[in-house]
Amino acid sequence: MTSAKRALTAFATVLLLTAGFMVLKPQTESSEATCNKTDSVILQLQWVTQSQFAGYIAADALGYYDAACLDVQLVSSFFGNEPHRNLQAGNVDYAISWAPKAIIASQQGSELTNVAQIFPRSGTVQLSLASSNIEKVTDLVDTKVGTWGLDNGYELFAALRKHRLSVEHHIELVPQSFDVTDLLVGNVDSMQAMIYNEVAQALSVVNPETGNLYTMADFNLLYWEDEAVDMLNDGIWVLASNLLDDDFSEQTQRLVTASLEGWLYCRDNPTDCVDLVLAAGPLLGPAHQRYQLAEVNNLLWPNENGIGIVDVSQWQRTIDVAVPEQSLSFFLPHESTDINPLDFYDTAFVEAAHIDLKARGYEDLTGATWTYEPVQVALSGN
Repeated sequence: MTSAKRALTAFATVLLLTAGFMVLKPQTESSEATCNKTDSVILQLQWVTQSQFAGYIAADALGYYDAACLDVQLVSSFFGNEPHRNLQAGNVDYAISWAPKAIIASQQGSELTNVAQIFPRSGTVQLSLASSNIEKVTDLVDTKVGTWGLDNGYELFAALRKHRLSVEHHIELVPQSFDVTDLLVGNVDSMQAMIYNEVAQALSVVNPETGNLYTMADFNLLYWEDEAVDMLNDGIWVLASNLLDDDFSEQTQRLVTASLEGWLYCRDNPTDCVDLVLAAGPLLGPAHQRYQLAEVNNLLWPNENGIGIVDVSQWQRTIDVAVPEQSLSFFLPHESTDINPLDFYDTAFVEAAHIDLKARGYEDLTGATWTYEPVQVALSGN
């Protein structure tokens, strides 16, 4: 157990405590927070403002962060401005990051800790036109395979390695754009895509052969879960050394609790939640944000462990796939360290948040009663 985890374990016995302020119960017992001081923090999102981050946007807009005595600045990300890197550099207090990115980055620098695993499933797929006949991983051989680069390709690379395929000998790896243009114009035969984002973009484009919007029948998707190489996506990460400070740990408790409350709101009030996202100024329009929130909710719910709790088996799969001992050189420019990747998460904050939320009347933290309702896309821009 690391020193940060020892400090956190001791801290976890106290749920809502000290540091000169009191955490009230937003939207239930009081609409105003009583704060001796308000902590200003920066939370960097994994990408641009959109429904992928609806829970944090809602927590901010609805005053959940305010009620927790927090002034949270939500910062967007763009290509080359990676949240986990900024977290390591001390430029932000909290970062939304994919687990493999943060874990592998920790082996190259300051250790990071996951304090809430919001997405319990992977939303990454490999998208291709049905006419390309790419229906399984081995069909990628001798094709142009699009990738975002940086730390985004771990699942793709793991799937190739599983089938004893290599980038050097079996595929042509091509940098792709951050929309679906490269796929639709033929620059790539397949592309990395998020089920809630690029897939929606593809479905909102007119198929020149039919004059109507593309449909799912026009595409093939490789689901990494089918290959058992799916990895955990968005979670809340902190610099592990910061958790040695009791005030920071207490602050983190408040941020996690309020963030989970935001996600619960967006599960139960999707229409209103999309309105909050739209008010925050996303790049894509209402139809896209409605579709995206429906698909994001479909990744979050149901979660038998409860929102934010790391599933140990899924975490282990992420480790086994992203950081296999015999293949570290495939991902890293140097030898691995003795850091144990399994130390890179702690459920204490979420467990404490669950106790607080249940005490305030949130009975369904697993989404047991939630049902998926698909949303139709519209022409791009709508």
